[in-house]
Amino acid sequence: MSKALQLQVGSRSIGTTFFVIDSISNHNVLLGRDWIHLNSCIPSFLHQALIFLASSGKGGMEVY
Repeated sequence: MSKALQLQVGSRSIGTTFFVIDSISNHNVLLGRDWIHLNSCIPSFLHQALIFLASSGKGGMEVY
């Protein structure tokens, strides 16, 4: 089953389709490579965070 939802990450709201699987897992959500590249974010596995370039265009970044 798939479900289209608005994903809120910090100040960004992104329409995303999730595939719902009934299973026991250590993860809440898996974000694929396509989603990561489409939203211009950098995943940090060490810090368990997503890094986005700031939409203000001033060279800053947002970390969630």
